[in-house]
Amino acid sequence: WGRSAAARSSSAYEPAAHPVTHDGRRALEAALEGLEPARDGSATSDPGAAGLFGPRSMAWRLCRERALVLMAPRAVMLEYAHPAFAAASHHYGTASADPGARFSRAVRTLLSMIFGDTRSAVKHARRVERLHGTLSGVLEHGSSRMPAGSAWSAEDPASLAWVLVTLLDAVLRGADLTLGRVSDADARTLLREARTFGRLF
Repeated sequence: WGRSAAARSSSAYEPAAHPVTHDGRRALEAALEGLEPARDGSATSDPGAAGLFGPRSMAWRLCRERALVLMAPRAVMLEYAHPAFAAASHHYGTASADPGARFSRAVRTLLSMIFGDTRSAVKHARRVERLHGTLSGVLEHGSSRMPAGSAWSAEDPASLAWVLVTLLDAVLRGADLTLGRVSDADARTLLREARTFGRLF
C-alpha cells in the first residue's frame, strides 16, 4: 500500500467491464444477510447485526475516530482529479442548492454502511446505485486518458474504484496523524475489508 496508492491508481485508469455483475452483487447481498452472529462474540438473533465488518474489524478500529472527518477535503480533492467523478459531481450538483447538505448525507451514509447492520448497508448501497444510474453524459473537459468528448457514467467501475481508493487514502493518512502510523499489515487488513464494501456498488 505504502501511502501513494491514490497516485498510482490515477495512472492505471482503464475503463473496463465490472468484474461483479448485477446478479453477482445480489448474490453477495444474500451471502451478507446470512453472516454468522456478531463478531464480538455476543449473542444476537439477527445474523446481520454485526454489519459488513463487525466490532473487531480494522474498519471499525480506524473509522470510529471522529478526527478522520478532517481528511474529507483531501479525499474530495483527489476524487475531482478523475474526470468522470468531476463531471458526475457537477451534473448532480446543479440539481442541489446545498452542497453542505450533500456532504453531510454522504458522511452519514458512509458511517451507516460501516457501523450499521448489514440490511442498512445494502439499502444504502442500492440507493446510491439508483442515483448513479441517473448520472451519465459526455465530458466537456477531459484528461490524457479520458479526453473531452469521452462518454462518462457514474456506474463506471474504474471511477467507483477511484472513489474507494481516495476514501481509503484519507482513512489511512488520518489514522497516521491521530493514532500513530498504521502498520503495513493493518493497512492490508483494511484493504481486504474494503473489497466487501466496494463490491456492493
